[in-house]
Amino acid sequence: MILLINNKYEKRLYNEKLDFNDNLKFSKITFILGENYKPHFFITLDSLGNIFSEDKISVRDNTITRNFKLTSAEINSIDSLFKFSCIDKTDTAGWNCWWCCDDCVPMLIKFEYNNKTTIIKTYEFTKMPYRIWSIYWRITKILFERENS
Repeated sequence: MILLINNKYEKRLYNEKLDFNDNLKFSKITFILGENYKPHFFITLDSLGNIFSEDKISVRDNTITRNFKLTSAEINSIDSLFKFSCIDKTDTAGWNCWWCCDDCVPMLIKFEYNNKTTIIKTYEFTKMPYRIWSIYWRITKILFERENS
């Protein structure tokens, strides 16, 4: 929004409520850390709150598997973050950096929502928009809290 005084540009104002899209309904969110065919870390969350994760913990491919259902408060917090994500209006081509660097681990993020799919491939967490990062952070925080309780 632009504030005009006497038809003269004064100030550009921003309101985050404009970014909230109540029509966004996610059906599935998937995070894959590592190569598709052999991931190091894998999380899937569906709209019913079922979460499944696998974590490779050693070179010998020992796997920790977690499968549980989120509480309604946890589902609502992730759903709210998703509705603020602007994923439906954002051009994701800018963050699809999939070139190789020596010390980087590839990450694939797949959002399935409103009969659409958006896939983000990146090697750098810092290139991920903060609105997407907050969804990943919230889901991994829930996993950590469940593991340590």
